[in-house]
Amino acid sequence: MGVLNRQQFRELWNNYKPGLGDWDSPLWDADYSTGKKSRYFVAIKPIRSNDYYEFRVWANKYCAGQILCYSVDDTNEISWYGFSHRADIPLFLLKWS
Repeated sequence: MGVLNRQQFRELWNNYKPGLGDWDSPLWDADYSTGKKSRYFVAIKPIRSNDYYEFRVWANKYCAGQILCYSVDDTNEISWYGFSHRADIPLFLLKWS
């Protein structure tokens, strides 16, 4: 699917279910919990919960911006991650996808 900007990500979710990409949707809870908005989004297979601590340590060490999880589907096949810095995406994909 590639990298989506914020508007494209919003439209993707509104196409899935009208209203889900709206600014007051629970989809954006990650933004509200950190006070920062992700600007770019990618989908990968979910990071397993037992690897999540390793992921946080890695992200803090190697990434310039924040990386947040926005969605994990019910089948555990895909997760959407948001990035404040586009330059972090290639390194993230090499390590975690």
